[in-house]
Formats: sequence, structure tokens, C-alpha cells
Amino acid sequence: MPLTQVTTNQSAWPQIGFNDREFARYQKRIIQQLKRRFNLLRYREEIRHRTVPVTPLMLELKFAEILRLIRPKAKYPQNASYLNRHFNEEERRVIYALLEEIIEQNHWHGIEWYPVYHKIYDKSSNDD
Repeated sequence: MPLTQVTTNQSAWPQIGFNDREFARYQKRIIQQLKRRFNLLRYREEIRHRTVPVTPLMLELKFAEILRLIRPKAKYPQNASYLNRHFNEEERRVIYALLEEIIEQNHWHGIEWYPVYHKIYDKSSNDD
């Protein structure tokens, strides 16, 4: 039996198995999600190390992200111009870093399995 073949012999559970092709498709989707997560973390570090400026729009989006953590359906008002008038680059960077710390306290839930399964079992998707 190949290493990628996973089965269970418990009578309470249905037989589950992946052939090599299915395993490769799952692997591809999971790696894509992990790469997106890694790129996000790399971008956060670039901001912390001052290689990327913090624009008013970035700050607005960060406030919106905080709001989505609290109330997922709420809409944050577009106020980048207000943030630009009242905060300079250094102040925006400090606010951004504090908001990032709040967001990082909400732990990452890992792989989002619905998109993985959806792409695997979508018959119109031929992206092996």
C-alpha cells in the first residue's frame, strides 16, 4: 500500500482512502493556503521593520479587520482621509502595530477545509 493511501478498518467508520492523484490535489490546496499565510506574516514583519510605509488606507483596513473579529457582518466606515489628516506616518505605524498585536491574539484556526474540499470535489475543476 502506498504511503499516501490512508484507510481505516473500524466498522463504525466508512472506508476512507486517497489515491495518489487525490492526495496531490489536497496537498496542492493546503500548500497554497500555507503560502498565503506565510506571505501575510512576512508582510507584517516588513511593516514592523519599516521597509513598507503604513498608509491611511492600510490603517483603515486594519480597523475593519478588528471590527470583523468582533462583529463579522459589520461594515467599517471609509475614513482613510480622516486618518491621513490626523495622524502622520510615525503615529500610523504605532497604531498599526498595536492593532496587529490585538489581531494576533486571535489565534489562527489552521487550514480552511471547505475551499480545499470544494476544489477537490468540484467536477468542473481540472487543475491537477
